Amino acid sequence: MVFEVGRKKNIYFVQANAVYGDSVKSVYLPYATGCIAAYAFSDEFISSQYSFGGYVYTRMDINKALDFLKDPYMVAFSCTTWNTEYSKALSKAVRERYPDCKILFGGHNVPPDDTMLKQNSEVDFLIHGEGEIPFRQILEALSREGELCDICNISYRHNGETITTKTLHYDFIDFPSPYTEGFFDSIINDGYDFSVILETNRGCPNRCAFCDWGALKSKVRLFPWEKVCAELLWIAEKGIDYIYCADANFGLFDRDVEVVNEMLKLKEKYGHPQKFKVNFSKNRIEVVNRISSMMSRNNMGKAQTLSFQSLDPEVLKNVGRKNLDIKYFKQLISFYNEEDIQTYSELILPLPGETKESFKNGVNELLLNGQHKSLNVYPCELLPNSIMGSKEYKEKFGLSSIRVPFVQYHCREDSDESGVTEYSDIVVKTADMTAADFADSYLFAVTVQAMHILGITRFVSVYLCNEKGIDYKEFYTSLIEYAQSTDGYMKKIFDKTYKKIVAVSRGESSLAECDERFGNITYEPDEILYLRTLYGIDVFFDELSDFIGRFDIEENLCRSLLKFQKDMIRHPQRPLDTIDSDYGFYKYFCDFFSGENSELLCENEEILLTGADEKSWEDFARFVLWYGRRNGETLYLSTAYAPKEGLSQ
Repeated sequence: MVFEVGRKKNIYFVQANAVYGDSVKSVYLPYATGCIAAYAFSDEFISSQYSFGGYVYTRMDINKALDFLKDPYMVAFSCTTWNTEYSKALSKAVRERYPDCKILFGGHNVPPDDTMLKQNSEVDFLIHGEGEIPFRQILEALSREGELCDICNISYRHNGETITTKTLHYDFIDFPSPYTEGFFDSIINDGYDFSVILETNRGCPNRCAFCDWGALKSKVRLFPWEKVCAELLWIAEKGIDYIYCADANFGLFDRDVEVVNEMLKLKEKYGHPQKFKVNFSKNRIEVVNRISSMMSRNNMGKAQTLSFQSLDPEVLKNVGRKNLDIKYFKQLISFYNEEDIQTYSELILPLPGETKESFKNGVNELLLNGQHKSLNVYPCELLPNSIMGSKEYKEKFGLSSIRVPFVQYHCREDSDESGVTEYSDIVVKTADMTAADFADSYLFAVTVQAMHILGITRFVSVYLCNEKGIDYKEFYTSLIEYAQSTDGYMKKIFDKTYKKIVAVSRGESSLAECDERFGNITYEPDEILYLRTLYGIDVFFDELSDFIGRFDIEENLCRSLLKFQKDMIRHPQRPLDTIDSDYGFYKYFCDFFSGENSELLCENEEILLTGADEKSWEDFARFVLWYGRRNGETLYLSTAYAPKEGLSQ
């Protein structure tokens, strides 16, 4: 490409994010590329030589994206799990239309070597790790005819060969803000409900094998306080409701309390932001508790993270992870329940050393110690920059992965204009877990999430555990076996779930699934099982009654327990005003979830319900399940209801 004398060279950025929702379309501002652009163009020489062209920030049609690019000198791509194949497809189209355009890839999905250059002939440069400094240096070298070999953390082509330079871990942190410097002004009024990424620090002190944060080996560096406050003010003034904090360990520093204080002041003044999603530190519980309480009281935090990944000591050793003491975890659950703070825990399946039995035991232990409200089980994804993603680690623990289609949850199936399929590499087999064990374990996880965590059978299983000594592992294993052995509605929906999991383990399907009865939005496996159960709830409970009848429960009590369980489940087609019972189940279960044990009394009980408005299946799936699951809204047993005045409590 020949440039006119004195004409600036156009630089474009591609960070193709998913568009969430249906009628209300939400998308993240392209923070990563915004940071790269803001730092590069803060340099006077770069600004004199180059022009900021703008962003491709959604997965728009490839031809539309090409038409957006006007005489590009360089197109820089931020590559992640949800856009790497899109980036490859668009970069090929760019090279075809603009043969001399320089193409650069960076981001979490760029491996630490030159692999991506060798596999993608149209790509000219790779940036490994943090991108601000090497990107600016590349632009300067290209204009000054400098030596690319002097730039750390990059790979490039030279005389038909690929070269990877030395690795350097940066200490510098005083980067300009893409928000306050105006690098999103050109798109902020594009008609989307924008969400934003916020960094108050960068780096991670931990070395978890499954994560690529710690593998970068960069020390934790604090962004200047003035910058953090200025970005929060910008967010509030722009009316943005949702912030995702990209700090690896929020709560690690005392000043994180002040970050939340600053947001609360802005929320009171501007009405924004509304929600602040963080990854909490597990090492400073007192600070985290304080922050959680502040956020909960002001309806700003979704839930408090109490993550484990696994509860098996050998597994944790294999992945370089250290968990909370389980007794302390139980105390924290009681504390958060008293403070009315929602919590959630996370597990990863399968991690090296985990067996089918140890995984089920871990789930059981979490439930036995009080985590009944939110539990997420994620497939183990091999990230290219993680310790676990290395050849040596995979060989050591016998990790076998499969490439599966990657589809974002809670997005319209037709929202992706590009037609490009993304992929992720998930572990489906280890030296300690066969592929069949993985499928069985994942079905168990989905069942616990749908039936217990979302509330379909939570009260029944808690009662049986408390009164009959039947733990949660036994109950849900038996429930799955019963469903698979019958020939009714339960078998139908469980078989669909299991077939989906098996298809995923073979690389034939993504985990996301859409059922048109619940709207044109993809849902997680446990959410789909939950919705399908609700759709046939009467038939399901007829079959559940037969299953529960196998346990030693007095007939009238069993009937009342199942009625209470069914009545307490929110349902779009049968909103209730009150429920009644022959037993004091309300107090019994409220006491239990508060960490107390009380006797179940045989007495009449009538409960007034709130939040029982009628919704369509589509609205119910969105507002009660998707938006409300972390707040326990799939059940009436929450702060959303109260005992009817004057009756037993």
